[in-house]
Amino acid sequence: RDNIVSTLTAVGFDACTEIFAIDLELAGNEKATPDEMADNLNKLLTLLESEKIL
Repeated sequence: RDNIVSTLTAVGFDACTEIFAIDLELAGNEKATPDEMADNLNKLLTLLESEKIL
């Protein structure tokens, strides 16, 4: 959590003028179900929104 937020903040990410993309990979996540992956992605996006990143 802190790493993503601090990195985006440090580079001055601006959601108004820049695009934020997430590439979901199955490699390394073989044990995760599609629902688990979707839930984790939702948690990440919710976190970024609550931190005023998105």
